[in-house]
Amino acid sequence: MNKKITILNCILFFSYSGISLADEITLKNGSHLVGEVISKEGNNLNFKTPFAGTIKIKWKNVVNLKTDDPVKILLKDNSIRISRVIKNEKDHVTIVGDSKTETLNQSEMSYIKPELWQLGEGYKIAGSANVSLKHQSGNTDYQESIIDGSLTVRRLKDRVKLNAQYEKAKSSGESTANNWLFGGQYDYFISDKTFWGPNFYLERDEFSDLKLRQSYGIHIGHQYFESKQLNLSIAAGLAKTFEDFDEAEDDNFMSAIWGLNYDQYIIEDFVQLYHRQQGLFSLENSSKYVIKSWTGLRFPLYSGLSISTEAQIKYDSNDGDGVDKTDTTYLLKLGYEF
Repeated sequence: MNKKITILNCILFFSYSGISLADEITLKNGSHLVGEVISKEGNNLNFKTPFAGTIKIKWKNVVNLKTDDPVKILLKDNSIRISRVIKNEKDHVTIVGDSKTETLNQSEMSYIKPELWQLGEGYKIAGSANVSLKHQSGNTDYQESIIDGSLTVRRLKDRVKLNAQYEKAKSSGESTANNWLFGGQYDYFISDKTFWGPNFYLERDEFSDLKLRQSYGIHIGHQYFESKQLNLSIAAGLAKTFEDFDEAEDDNFMSAIWGLNYDQYIIEDFVQLYHRQQGLFSLENSSKYVIKSWTGLRFPLYSGLSISTEAQIKYDSNDGDGVDKTDTTYLLKLGYEF
């Protein structure tokens, strides 16, 4: 009877663990973990275990990694290595392949099990949608809603980015805000980090006399960092801008444009700091420029849901008489990321 139970336990164990849980890592403290290597990006190794789900392990704490199936390793120069064994030391890694063993500096290795788009196969879609609502009643009857979203489609050599926002507000039944903006850009990477391409920007602000601002241009930029942990890109270029006002005189001019996108987890997987900025400066009238920024802290919750605190600041030198040229809005937003 005991023999039958032992055999049954063995069958259940191997059925449960399976091929996907046959990878093994050895840590500096001598511990051994069995599971599945999900990926290595930056300073972390994502490892799926049968007892705690997917966990993050600091790469510096890993001594040895063995996989049941060969894994792809992407290097900084975009070349690929395939191996079942990776030995990790302070300044270098040793990749044991079927035909040869290779020792590399730590900085030369970018990813273990990279995503398909990073290998030039397919694409990656990422985006977000956020909503902020405010309702106040009593002495003052006030309602405000702001909806914004973004979408990015990334391939190895190019990228499409879109951003949109809509704001509407009423006070005592009277509209006090009704504006929207929509912009996008196409980036073609001429090197691993440098990109260029066309862009556009559309904006309407009813209570600032702006019927429609259109900007169509071309930019060049640099992607300094691109990962879940840290992203930073800066771009600048030239654009033709058209402004249509309800009361003021319409205008069109050549302009210099710039953009900055930054986000970073300051507490891993818990608090993300972000800042996005757009600027437009007339090359024909130095007193005419527009600067917008979105700065905040994002707190991921569960299954893509998040809460954010954000400050939106807009300075528009074109705003007419009696209109404050600086508009600052503080928001508490509920969002979803995918």
